[in-house]
Amino acid sequence: MANTKKVDFEIKITTPFEGVTLEVGGDVETYWKSMAIPPSISPPDVPKWPHRSSLIASAQASPSVHSITNENQGGGQFLTISSLQGTYIYAVVQVTRDLQPVICSEWSLPGADFDLGVSDVTLAQFELLAQRLGRGPPSGTASVAEWTPVLPRSMFSLAQLLKLLPVGVDICLELAYPSRSTRGRCSLGHLLNLNEFVDSVLRNIYHASASLDAPYARRKIAFASFSPDVCSVLNWKQPNYPVFFVSRCGKNSPSLPSPTALGTEEENDPRLSSIGAAVEFSKINNLLGVLVDADLLASAVL
Repeated sequence: MANTKKVDFEIKITTPFEGVTLEVGGDVETYWKSMAIPPSISPPDVPKWPHRSSLIASAQASPSVHSITNENQGGGQFLTISSLQGTYIYAVVQVTRDLQPVICSEWSLPGADFDLGVSDVTLAQFELLAQRLGRGPPSGTASVAEWTPVLPRSMFSLAQLLKLLPVGVDICLELAYPSRSTRGRCSLGHLLNLNEFVDSVLRNIYHASASLDAPYARRKIAFASFSPDVCSVLNWKQPNYPVFFVSRCGKNSPSLPSPTALGTEEENDPRLSSIGAAVEFSKINNLLGVLVDADLLASAVL
């Protein structure tokens, strides 16, 4: 029989995050809470597993928002809610060649004499360049309002950010992992292994939390990424921090939401093509939600 069609596919392997107990009941508490509801209170009429697809994905990593399940033995109910209210500082994180997470909002290193990305240099080289350009971190006495405009132009390690920023300030970390077409367009050389990329960020955050006194160790941290693969791997590796998928939803507007944003031109990835695709991907992988341009939602309503 003659072949009439072919199927292209990729295999992504997610390895366990080792060295830290990032699990329910582990060293780091989860961002969601399970609270017993008295049997006399009737929960909303929802399916047993709302927002969960039958496809195999990272659904076991964290529960859906407002998910409710029955407890057959005790007759009670358990309501799962998130506790993420607050104002967050947004920072773009990349990883150097020696697996050190740093704050950098550009694919190509500024001021370099060659086409280099963050993953092409070591942390020491990155810090020397930042010092030469005057892009170091703000002083330790900087207020939250002063941090916000400075971060997009800053170049320093994630460990420094977590050390200098007051513990009461919450952070949304965008993990920027270049696609194949981004690497070609920006002439980026070295490509880090995806598992090592994510592990280095998680390890940094855990060590920063472990160095604090127990009552204050819980800083609210949320993860976000334009890369669907990063979102999936993050949710597989840990249940402690929420993960949001950021998408331009197939719209290539002149103003980018982030300098490291990925669009539909990135290898024609269907997961980046529309709001519906972004929502479906997030549901399948049980992410906490999606981040999209509000103008898209407004135009959909009109």
